[in-house]
Amino acid sequence: MNQISVYSIFFTVRNLYWGVYGYLDPNTYYIVTGNAGPDQAPTRHYITSFATELIITLYHGIIVITLLNLMVSLLVKKADEVLENEESEFKYTRVVIYSEFIDWSSSVPPPFNLLYIAKEMLRKICCDTSVVLSWPVIW
Repeated sequence: MNQISVYSIFFTVRNLYWGVYGYLDPNTYYIVTGNAGPDQAPTRHYITSFATELIITLYHGIIVITLLNLMVSLLVKKADEVLENEESEFKYTRVVIYSEFIDWSSSVPPPFNLLYIAKEMLRKICCDTSVVLSWPVIW
């Protein structure tokens, strides 16, 4: 386990925050702008790295809030579209149910549907519209 990640509450929260975005170890990205001292050792700038992390944190926060607002607005837009079409969809569903109830076709198994087809052909040939036959009686 990396000792710096549990060094203090600040480091723990920071590592957990960056872990949400998949970065996991922000300490591996050092910001080195020059060398200092007699041996010209690289100098870390803690204020610059903290400011960079703060700016990236603000950026991620703004992006998350913006995308959340976008998602909510799209859901509200879709709900408005559904409510606008509510009456026409209800009427369409009602017509479909009525047409299924009034339809002259019958759903019977294959050997018996030949009788129904023969009856309908005789009715069409005879053109007798005064007699209404409903075979088979379903209800």
